[in-house]
Amino acid sequence: MPFTAVVKLVKKQGSRNRPLSRCFFASRRLTSWRISSFGLMRSVASASVPGPLQRRPKKPPNAFLMFSEEYRGQLKEENPDLSPKALVSLVAERYRNLDESTKQSYATQAQAMSEKWKQEVKSYAETLTEDEKQQIQQYYHKRKEDAQKRQKRAEARAQRANMPARNLSAFSFFIREFVSVHRSEFSQPREVMRAAAHEWNQLNDDEKKPFVDQAAADKSRYKEEMEQYLSRKQEATTQPAKRPANVFALFVKDSMSAQKGVTMQQASEQWRKMSDADKQVYRDKAADLRQQYKKDKVEGDGQA
Repeated sequence: MPFTAVVKLVKKQGSRNRPLSRCFFASRRLTSWRISSFGLMRSVASASVPGPLQRRPKKPPNAFLMFSEEYRGQLKEENPDLSPKALVSLVAERYRNLDESTKQSYATQAQAMSEKWKQEVKSYAETLTEDEKQQIQQYYHKRKEDAQKRQKRAEARAQRANMPARNLSAFSFFIREFVSVHRSEFSQPREVMRAAAHEWNQLNDDEKKPFVDQAAADKSRYKEEMEQYLSRKQEATTQPAKRPANVFALFVKDSMSAQKGVTMQQASEQWRKMSDADKQVYRDKAADLRQQYKKDKVEGDGQA
């Protein structure tokens, strides 16, 4: 790894109060990452879909997907500047505005394709041997295990991201200063560490005192931040994020607060008669609440 890159890592780690010793082994970690990444690619290839599942009939699209496949390309040509998300929203809006007969036409085609697919799946299942069934079972079991591992890693990352940075030692503070002064004199991280260690050993107690004082202050900072972190963690454990109401529940709440004595049946009837434009207000509100709920939940999981 070029020395300039190491210096950047040192500055970055130092600014976040991370242990500087990690930076000088970055090249080794990167090499290990490259090796492990190739191993990961091999493991993914080895865990590919087994042959029996590759022969399984593909599930047909529903009515909306059929409409999307037919008109998505045309709408994209007409609106080349739209983002993929905006394009999907436009397709969905066009589908909602279709007349009932056209919608029924797509639904009928989708239903016919679905019935045919169910018969094909039934015939496919009858052709499977016991060994092939075992392969499929092992494949889905492996997928479930991998998903659980990814979830645990994501939770661990979220927790580490919210934890306070560990305090630095006096030697780490000395390294930061040493690198900033002598960065142009060395070409290899190992040489920097060797020279810094030699220089540190030559210092007397009075010369080391400024770095010892910085380390003591950083230790106090870490202790205080850790106490705050544990306090937030306890609050997040005792007060989990509350799941937000859905679109219809928001409408019912507004309806019952505005009209005294409205029953659930009457509210449901009003909802069915509402236009899509009026319903969109509640959809947007529900989407905002879901977004806030996810944010609060991630913060709570990270602090827990």
